[in-house]
Amino acid sequence: IVWEDAGGTPLINAAKWSRWRSSMAKAGAEALIKAGNWLRSVHEASQQGMEVIEARNLIQRAIGISRQKQRNGGHYENIASKILQEGLTQMGNTNTFKVSLGLTHGDFCLSNLLWKTSEKQLAVIDFELSALRPIYFDLFALVADLRAMLLNPIIPKSVVQKWEESFWQGYGPAPKEIIAFVKTLALARVFYYHFSRLLTRGQRKGFIGGMNARLYR
Repeated sequence: IVWEDAGGTPLINAAKWSRWRSSMAKAGAEALIKAGNWLRSVHEASQQGMEVIEARNLIQRAIGISRQKQRNGGHYENIASKILQEGLTQMGNTNTFKVSLGLTHGDFCLSNLLWKTSEKQLAVIDFELSALRPIYFDLFALVADLRAMLLNPIIPKSVVQKWEESFWQGYGPAPKEIIAFVKTLALARVFYYHFSRLLTRGQRKGFIGGMNARLYR
């Protein structure tokens, strides 16, 4: 459905108000339980076989693409590489694992989740990029979006942690290697993508953007 007809508050806006309005923080946690449950039902209903994922190669490729686009990001990329190594350790030092193929939303992030608190109703919008993919694609998109909010000084860390916990609670049990892979890739992205962009934000956004970047760093 299109957002004009959905109604409700985008969860990204609820996150930004969560420091001053505890009701927003609570509403977001409730919404993400439903979001996880809905996403699980879509993945299970559309499952079409399995695919072998090469974890190290995939993350290193992402870092390589970022390196081509960003400047002065070497320090953060090194941290991302260390996060990758720790993640592989958590996965049992295996480089490959199998994951289900299914219908994925393609952009399963907070701005595309709308919540009506009074009706406890979740709306999922913007299926423009939906396709048959490994299901971790949607899991990564949501968790990466949440982890990126840790850089925003006006959003409490406790809210981010609670929302991520609620999402996994709603999604239900998943193989430990998939969870470790998703969390590792999401956290690494904060360093190889978001921090690198902060370094050049002043050039791209002007003086005010540069001031914000220094605050975020």
